[in-house]
Amino acid sequence: DEAPRLAQGLMQTQQGGAWGTTTANLMGLLALTEFALHHESTPLQGRTYITSGPDSPAGFVEWPNANEPIREQLPWPQSQNGQFDIQHEGEGNGWATLQSVAAVPVRQPHMAGYAIQREVIPVQQARPGQWSVGDVYRVRLQIEARADSGWTVVSDPIPAGATILGSGLGRDSLIAQEKISASSGPAPSYIERGQEGFRAYYRQVPRGEFELEYTVRLNLAGEFQTPPTRVESLYQPDVYGVLPPLEPWKIEPAPNASMAP
Repeated sequence: DEAPRLAQGLMQTQQGGAWGTTTANLMGLLALTEFALHHESTPLQGRTYITSGPDSPAGFVEWPNANEPIREQLPWPQSQNGQFDIQHEGEGNGWATLQSVAAVPVRQPHMAGYAIQREVIPVQQARPGQWSVGDVYRVRLQIEARADSGWTVVSDPIPAGATILGSGLGRDSLIAQEKISASSGPAPSYIERGQEGFRAYYRQVPRGEFELEYTVRLNLAGEFQTPPTRVESLYQPDVYGVLPPLEPWKIEPAPNASMAP
């Protein structure tokens, strides 16, 4: 029963359509050839129908025209007793992966392969215990991977209008960043400092714990809500970790800001 998952995991360890060594390519080819002889000996022909309930529109896939994996998105059934159904008319057997997606608020940590802890550390704060425009804070993310994984992204949001320091722009504060500790564990292959949040991409994440830090400057006054913090394996969407957002950010004007008449 685990053979399809093992074959899928084996193919996901490839880089550019190949494994890292000649021996790995030979063993991988032999393994997938043996898998195909046992599970895919009959070419897939015909049509596969997909429904999620009696009041849901039916989707279908034509074979062998579909040479790549097909993503069919169906709505939730209006009734409470919907049933997901797949029927294939033709020769051979295909593979299906079912995933349910719902737009619901995240109120509790959800760990499905990754565990996350998030700490916000004030670096420069004009009013102790209160956030103001111009304040600087540091985020420390502690992440635990339950197993080795390939391409992985860490996504952490920031309040609207804030700036992530470290891009090298003229307004970056080197003093605010000088106490930042070196991230333990694997080094990110690429870091994205966007207007909506911080993202770090890892080519390979080994099993175990690692830390990641970055620094933010607040630029706008107001009350801001942020989405959850998320760690996800890019090619294994069912391997992820989600951390609920903090309380809404309440940011006051700078203490020395001049008030318009």
